[in-house]
Amino acid sequence: IILDAGHGGKDPGNTYHGFKEKEIALKTTLKVGKILEKEKGLKIIYTRTSDVFIELAKRPKVANKANANLFISIHCNSVKNFGPSGTETFVMGLSRSDMNLEVAKNENSVISGIFSSMSCIKYDCECLILLGK
Repeated sequence: IILDAGHGGKDPGNTYHGFKEKEIALKTTLKVGKILEKEKGLKIIYTRTSDVFIELAKRPKVANKANANLFISIHCNSVKNFGPSGTETFVMGLSRSDMNLEVAKNENSVISGIFSSMSCIKYDCECLILLGK
């Protein structure tokens, strides 16, 4: 499992009242990693463990080199409207498929049950950069 803390270094991501997405994403990623490392049979690899900038194109290379089964990139979205809350799952792929939808539903059912009352699934071809090929 590759855990990717979004942004980092010269790229702060979203900022709000002194909070930086890159710092929140890193802390969250490291906490999630600690939990997962306790599970037998899981090998956790981080794209970053400190405040460094890693180019987007280099992140999937870590996953490809490790022959990873799962790539999780953690981000903290920001909007001016305080109404939206919850999680988003981006499913990689050129088109909607039953398999992609089932993966997203499973992820969101676990996440929304723990963290929020709202989640959504988005299909985004830009996620193909995660292939790194």
